[in-house]
Amino acid sequence: MSRLVPCLRSLAVAFLLIGWAVQAAPAAAEAPLPPSRFSQTLQAAGLKHTHPKPDTWKVEAQGSNFTPQVLILQSGKFCYFLVPLFKVPANASASFYQHVLRLNGDLPQVKFCLTRQDNLYAAYEVPLRLLDEGEFLACTQALAILADRNYPELKAKARYVGEGGVPESDFGKDF
Repeated sequence: MSRLVPCLRSLAVAFLLIGWAVQAAPAAAEAPLPPSRFSQTLQAAGLKHTHPKPDTWKVEAQGSNFTPQVLILQSGKFCYFLVPLFKVPANASASFYQHVLRLNGDLPQVKFCLTRQDNLYAAYEVPLRLLDEGEFLACTQALAILADRNYPELKAKARYVGEGGVPESDFGKDF
């Protein structure tokens, strides 16, 4: 126990310094990325994407468990990053819903959500005023990785049989 106290103190000091650095950083941060440059930024990063309608982009990411598609929606003052995982079957167990709630508490900022059509999405939102080019790409790629990493367990707990993704016809109903 006596060795643990100095480690905890060092950690506390490190977190205070990081917090101070983050607060000081906005003065030197990049300018916000306007939605008009989303396609250009994705293309420059080599990310395969489409722009199916105004304020909506689809990015095809690489995954080891399924091929996540990151939907990027710009609405008002926010940018929403969404990965459609699957349509939750009617016979999904209670442990599936408990697991989703647990993940929502364990994962900072990222949330798993269900739509009225019972589609499961991984979601993240960022105010446009805080979204620079680096964060835009990091959000896109990190959400795809996180969705891919959690997909097998969510699929098993939901008793889902099939490929990842949600029916294309549901996108219009979901958003």
